[in-house]
Amino acid sequence: MKTKNIIMSVVFLGIVSTGVYAVTANKSSQQSNLTKKNQEIHLYTSASTSSKVIQDYPLTKSFVVIYQDPKNKDWFKVGDQRNGQVGWISNTQYNQAVSNYQKSLYNEDHFKTQSVYITETRTKDNKPKMNIEVYQNGKKLSEKEAQKVYQNIKINEQKSSREFMQEQKAINYQVHLMNQQMDELDNHNMMFN
Repeated sequence: MKTKNIIMSVVFLGIVSTGVYAVTANKSSQQSNLTKKNQEIHLYTSASTSSKVIQDYPLTKSFVVIYQDPKNKDWFKVGDQRNGQVGWISNTQYNQAVSNYQKSLYNEDHFKTQSVYITETRTKDNKPKMNIEVYQNGKKLSEKEAQKVYQNIKINEQKSSREFMQEQKAINYQVHLMNQQMDELDNHNMMFN
């Protein structure tokens, strides 16, 4: 049983790490079950969306996978190591929640912008000057509007970088837990061999 738990932890780690960037095609068939600004997902009492919601967790929460429902492989029984809470999470809903959250990070201006040109020139006293030109739907924006788009791009890059680092920390933590479980299994096997 312990080997199965370790394997399921690895499988769930793969699902979570690749699922972070997955886009679920069937948007209308399942509700994403997001609350609080697209940053949380429901933990259910059983492997069904009609079951009681135990608690809402942030998308970045690290869970330990206990096992996968053999009848409905989309559902994983998971545990919160910090408080001992156990419940069910739908992988499809998790992927949809992550996709919705990532889409919410980008504002409308980002998708309207067709071209952004950033050039550097020198002033008469040989100081560098940055020129920003933004064309939106074929129309050149004013300098003030272009600055706003440029600032939004910088903010989104910083958010993406922070989120990537958070995801990397979560993955590293899961790998650390997996290594601990493997070491415990090795120690257990050595005692009985």
